[in-house]
Amino acid sequence: MTQITCPRLLQAKTVLVTVVLLIPLGCGHSSETVGERPVLPVDRVLASPGFAAQQWPHEGWELYNTVSVPLSKGEHRSRRWATENRSATLDQAIHRLANDGAAHATFRQEDPRSYDEDFPMRIDASSRYHSVSADESRVYCLAPDGSRWSLEQCNAWTYWARYGQYVLRLDYTAGLEPAGSDTSVLGSGISMTKFLDYVYAFDKQVSGTLRAPSTTGP
Repeated sequence: MTQITCPRLLQAKTVLVTVVLLIPLGCGHSSETVGERPVLPVDRVLASPGFAAQQWPHEGWELYNTVSVPLSKGEHRSRRWATENRSATLDQAIHRLANDGAAHATFRQEDPRSYDEDFPMRIDASSRYHSVSADESRVYCLAPDGSRWSLEQCNAWTYWARYGQYVLRLDYTAGLEPAGSDTSVLGSGISMTKFLDYVYAFDKQVSGTLRAPSTTGP
């Protein structure tokens, strides 16, 4: 993120305060400038239990569970939806840190591209999506060993984003399919285009919830 500071002018013992403008630039940043966000409990930032079914009524999504994420600093909750035939899951996790700086550190340190050795990064598609309002965002295909992956087919997609002091992780994971006697593997998955359809809906939902209060008059 680039910082632009106006020069300080000194005249007759008067100091003009430096103005700092934070302007998101480059891939993975938001497409609009964001003011100060409201501070809300994560349950209010998570999508509603019926969100997936409302957004994609023909895909058979239903709420699976909502849980607190253990061993986390700050407030951290996750909600999972699964299709009726268990062919896929969507997981939305919201982590609220103490402030923007702590969230930025968590965003860097817990980046999914290197966080789980069972799901290594296969494709970095971050440049393919520009968030509605996130300060930072990433899009990855994290297919496990033995999977085939491409932009047209990945069985484990992840959207990783920071909105001020909140960090969002959205995971699409294909369901298990039989692969011989007593073994199963993840199914073939979905394209990047389809995953970004999910991403946009959740990104828009979180962005709307965390929209800065209007400062304009009636």
